[in-house]
Amino acid sequence: MEYISPFINVLLIVAFIIDRLFRLKSIKEYKEAKEAQIANLKQHLEIVKENNDIEVAEMHKKRYENLKIILSDRESELETNKNVLLDVQTALEKANKESHIKGELGNKLIQELNRIEKIRHGLEVDKKELQYQIDNVFNHPGLPLLSNFERKKGLAVNIDIDAAALYKGK
Repeated sequence: MEYISPFINVLLIVAFIIDRLFRLKSIKEYKEAKEAQIANLKQHLEIVKENNDIEVAEMHKKRYENLKIILSDRESELETNKNVLLDVQTALEKANKESHIKGELGNKLIQELNRIEKIRHGLEVDKKELQYQIDNVFNHPGLPLLSNFERKKGLAVNIDIDAAALYKGK
């Protein structure tokens, strides 16, 4: 029995070595399989990337064309809006100038109208005064008359009118 135990120990050591060899072999195979898998994935990634680059390039090209169309539409809208804005500004400036001129002209016309109205009113007052004087001459002959009109104009003159002479036409 004494010989069995070292023999079993040798067998266990040989089994252990064989196990380690198979493990190394399986680790090597596993490593090769993983490297092949990695290479396969890299190749697949490159294919996807190449296809993706083409797709991305086409997508960017389409987007670029769409953005170009939108830009040209916006530029035409902007140009139209600028033209409308210039027309409105021109009309506004013209209206402001016309209203300013009309306002000044209107103010001058109103001042002139007021001045003429004062003159007309003064003439009506003078007419009434003169009519009153004429009526008094016929009613009170021989009285010296000095009208308000003459007083206003600085014509303080005593007038002796012979009512009978005026009445007879002399």
